[in-house]
Amino acid sequence: MFRYFKLWISFFNNCLSRELEFRAHFILYFLVDVAWYGVQIALFQVLFLYTPSIGGLKSADMTIFLGTLFIVDGINMMMISTNFWRFPGYVISGELDFYVNKPVSPFFMVFFRYANVASVLNLLTAIAFLIYGIHISTNVFSFGQILLFGMLVISGTVILLAMQTVMASISIFLVNAEGIQHIFHSLYQFAMKPASIYSRSMQRMFISIFPMAMVASVPARVLYDSSITTEIIIWQLLAAVLFIFGATRFFNWSLKYYTGASS
Repeated sequence: MFRYFKLWISFFNNCLSRELEFRAHFILYFLVDVAWYGVQIALFQVLFLYTPSIGGLKSADMTIFLGTLFIVDGINMMMISTNFWRFPGYVISGELDFYVNKPVSPFFMVFFRYANVASVLNLLTAIAFLIYGIHISTNVFSFGQILLFGMLVISGTVILLAMQTVMASISIFLVNAEGIQHIFHSLYQFAMKPASIYSRSMQRMFISIFPMAMVASVPARVLYDSSITTEIIIWQLLAAVLFIFGATRFFNWSLKYYTGASS
């Protein structure tokens, strides 16, 4: 594990050196994501002008939810997302050959080779926004809640990685499947809203089959919803292990059907 951590640090430093050569691109990428944050915040703030709560969430609760969403998204953008969007190109061009023949895990090489350095600033912005949400909340938070919140954020990120892994694996069979990311992005829209706004049947689906609620809704509930059950928390942590295990197995199985650049 430490070996892979050192390798990722090397990847990050390599990407950092490249980004510093194009500082305007670095700043622009940061501003684009901040603009996206602003759109999400503005959307709910407009709604709160006409109603005191949305799906049972008050304004401070929604701020905590959005802060959680931004943090998970920031981690994903920094470590995983760039690689996910590149993957269909690897399959089409045959560049995937260079990843599966390295003396390290193909899964690690494919999904962690390129780091989005600009997203470090986005992640710091997201953390600051969450701290603001906690500050304006009337709830009193314990150290245990904060620790559990951190664990669930990590598990939510792992679940997001698992979903991207499955989508990328499918592109191996379809070969020219750049649109597969757009399917994932459409599903990801459900994670951008608190699960409580959906019907009970959809909530159950987003906690089991398509675990969109586990990306941000469940972790955020630890901070603003005292009625959250132990069963949901345990399932979130267990689901992260099950989903990433199943996704990596599916990815490795899919590689058996990759024909390489010679096809």
